[in-house]
Amino acid sequence: IQKQKNVLCNYDYLSESSLREIVDAVIASLKIASLTLVTAVDETNIAVFFPILEEPSMLQHFHILNPTLSGETAANFVRRVEGNPVITLHIWSVAITAEWASLAADTLSGRLEGRGLHDDDAHIVAQILRNTTFCDVLNLKNNNLGVDGISQIVAAIEHSKRPVRELVLDGNVVSDAAAGFLSRLFQDQKSLQFLSCSSCAMSKTAITQMLTALLERERTMPALLPEESAEGTHVQLPPRMRLMGTVIDTSQANLILQLLQDGLHRVDCSWDDAECELVARVVRESMHVRQLTLQPVEAN
Repeated sequence: IQKQKNVLCNYDYLSESSLREIVDAVIASLKIASLTLVTAVDETNIAVFFPILEEPSMLQHFHILNPTLSGETAANFVRRVEGNPVITLHIWSVAITAEWASLAADTLSGRLEGRGLHDDDAHIVAQILRNTTFCDVLNLKNNNLGVDGISQIVAAIEHSKRPVRELVLDGNVVSDAAAGFLSRLFQDQKSLQFLSCSSCAMSKTAITQMLTALLERERTMPALLPEESAEGTHVQLPPRMRLMGTVIDTSQANLILQLLQDGLHRVDCSWDDAECELVARVVRESMHVRQLTLQPVEAN
């Protein structure tokens, strides 16, 4: 195979020693530009392929079509692409270059908080969300995502292989348009249980739009039944929403009251003194309020 330009390994199974021979041939070859593995790659043999990503060779594209890896193992493997600016790793239908290796690894391991992500970075996160089953909690707190980035994330969540149950966007900019995309998650994603948009510079229109979408979901959603999954049986909980850092007005307070009356699990938001009567009304009239927590805000 050292004389070939494109190599396809189509065996269902190869021993570790056989795989090591193929790896050595790829590294030694002056011609091989592409290696595609149909052969299963799993936790036991993944280390055999580390040299391909770390040592210089003519290889430009490395395709792994049948990986069976945990999120942390996959993250450790992907990080090795960083040191090789020539190779593009194609895994789970995601093309990962040295430029995107660190971001891909952090996405796989769930460490995206405060990473300085911009809209241009969102597409690699979105690709991984669509194609892997590792991410059911997505924490994007304190990045620099705007409407374009949020729209890509929402589209990926809608088509992800594993339902995303929690989405945290605190500290990003949620404009009216971005709120429209997020509202789709309440309409389309019955699995979403927690959305946090605290300190996101949201307008009154954006907050009302999201609360209204959540209210519509609660009124159209069928009765909650136990769900069967590979992880066992669980009951899908009603969603929670957190909107700290934005003062709620009267019309939004009325929406929250309706949500709580309809059985919403929890809403965290900020109120000023003028709205305390509304808070009291929410507690008084709702049949579902079980806890009221009063926390000071930073400014007061």
